[in-house]
Amino acid sequence: REIAEEGEFAISVRGLEGALRALTEQIPLPEAEDLTKALLRMLDTALLEERYQVATGIVRGVRNSGQPRPLIVDWMDEVVSEARFRQATAAFNHPQATQETRGSVLEYFRACGPWAVEPMLAMIPSIGDTQLRHAISGLLVEVGITNLEPVKALLEHEQAFVAREAVYLLAHLSSED
Repeated sequence: REIAEEGEFAISVRGLEGALRALTEQIPLPEAEDLTKALLRMLDTALLEERYQVATGIVRGVRNSGQPRPLIVDWMDEVVSEARFRQATAAFNHPQATQETRGSVLEYFRACGPWAVEPMLAMIPSIGDTQLRHAISGLLVEVGITNLEPVKALLEHEQAFVAREAVYLLAHLSSED
């Protein structure tokens, strides 16, 4: 009866919370790997359904789980793969996207942290709206850019607005380089 009353989304959130809670426990590596694979599939579902708050919770939960760094690094590399990141980028850059959707996607990017820097830099030329570009640039400054090569590539971009964004980024980085 409880399952029938809660509905499918509430049940999946309960399963997600349980998986994230289990991941914070001291579990053997093979089980942790299986759990992170399952969480990656849950992330895919959240992204396809444009439930960016759920996706953000998954990413933050895994990053803060206390699992060994190599497991987290490999998992995050999968999270920011082109296909997965494209889903969020399309929702952020869609002309009819609401402010709420854009804010949720920005929080998702923020949760991805340093792993999202290069994909966010790569999306700047495709963003026509100045405010959206500035929102991405502001987040990039907040997260931090360690590899300046993608920024240098933006400086040489044929579109002037892209080069201006690169100058903004360089001016706000606290790196001597």
